[in-house]
Amino acid sequence: MSHGRGMTLHSARLFLALLPAVPPDAAAAEACLPVSGLRITARDLAPLIPAFADTAVAEDLGPSPAPGYRRNITAAGIAAWAARNGLAATGAAGTCFEWPLEPIRREQIAAALSAALPSGTAVEVVDHSRFPAPAGVIRFPRSGVSLPTGTSSGRPVIWRGLLSYAPGKSVPVWAKIRASISVSRAVAAEVLPALKTIASNQVRVETADVFPLTEATLLDLKDIIGKAPRRSLRSGQVLTKDLLTDALEVERGAHIAVQAQSGGAMLRFSAVALSGGRRGETILLRNPSSGRNFKAEIISKGQAAAIEPAPVGGKQ
Repeated sequence: MSHGRGMTLHSARLFLALLPAVPPDAAAAEACLPVSGLRITARDLAPLIPAFADTAVAEDLGPSPAPGYRRNITAAGIAAWAARNGLAATGAAGTCFEWPLEPIRREQIAAALSAALPSGTAVEVVDHSRFPAPAGVIRFPRSGVSLPTGTSSGRPVIWRGLLSYAPGKSVPVWAKIRASISVSRAVAAEVLPALKTIASNQVRVETADVFPLTEATLLDLKDIIGKAPRRSLRSGQVLTKDLLTDALEVERGAHIAVQAQSGGAMLRFSAVALSGGRRGETILLRNPSSGRNFKAEIISKGQAAAIEPAPVGGKQ
């Protein structure tokens, strides 16, 4: 680039940078030239001065205004800039630049929601952002939705998203929606006591419409049978992952097999669990033959190993 051309680029940038971005109601009534990027280019003036479309002059003429604002350029400014670049702009009028804006449509919101939700989800857009915005891509991230309590799908929720109109530039949008998806879910067929192993006859399966992004993870029967509730659950309670834990391998009151080392002999006998636990945990047992309480470590379901000293009264 020549020294003169470099000065021209500098002058053009300085010229537009000094022009204020003003609200539309303060600008001229004529239609503005549209911008589609973060910088105004020489080619953006081509609708006013066709020669600018073919010029080799550096393209960057300054920053674009924010959406909803205009950047004005006077007729004298256009003529002076064209003259410095050897272009004719006789009779050119002043103009302004702005982002083309259109009200956000329900169809745009619905399409973005469908892309963010699982296939088969029914969505009702109750209300949504309606302000004029540039053309762009609307996205609704999972983090933007206010989840309903439980798995209910009847109450509307607010989902906040973004409309991206240029690299690194976006405006916030929102939608008030109802959404549901049909699922099969397991529920308690009776009251389930806390920490008691769940049997197959204590659970039934039903079909229901639920909110699709609920944090409560629905489970299959195979993921429930053999587990235990963390707390007592009522009949009809939907069984979700957060409500269940691994079942105790030894439950309080159960008769379990115990092994104990006594000298060089291995004793094996039955004892009553005075507390419950899982593999690797220490529990309290009672030897029914001697009436003595002792501690043992659970080694598997229904089995434990006595902790020294070994209890008296077992059979070798």
